[in-house]
Amino acid sequence: MIPEIKTILYASDLQAGSHPAFRMAVRLALSNSARLVFMTAIEGGGDNVRGQMHNSLPESLLQEIEMESMGHLKDKMTRRLKDFINEEMEQGIQFPHGKPELHVVENTHADKAIIDLANQLDADLIVMGARRKHGIDHLLIGSISKKVMKGARKPVLIVPLG
Repeated sequence: MIPEIKTILYASDLQAGSHPAFRMAVRLALSNSARLVFMTAIEGGGDNVRGQMHNSLPESLLQEIEMESMGHLKDKMTRRLKDFINEEMEQGIQFPHGKPELHVVENTHADKAIIDLANQLDADLIVMGARRKHGIDHLLIGSISKKVMKGARKPVLIVPLG
């Protein structure tokens, strides 16, 4: 029996050139009458940055700065997601489950954020893009894509990006 595709998770870094993967996710959602969830992960500043700030700021102020900064970043990324969808959507397209859902996820590792959200949503398919590398790396897909493919419990569709 061919598996049914009811929920598609499209993961993007929102960089230039990611449009082909989004278009593929939209086409698959429409042709399968599937729910489309659009997500991007915000990777944290890392322990080095936090360690340096910790040496010069009180912990309470450091936590306040981190929460405020992450809030601003999530707001900005949500606006970018909405703008991206509006720019890419052809006029008149109606999704069977309404507009794509938007998720901005904070995580230090994008691959983990993608896999965790896919599991939480019980997504039937993960769609993401991979940029071509130069030189010897042209044979390899991106490290995040590779980690998602290894760790995901559901199929992962990797769309080559120019």
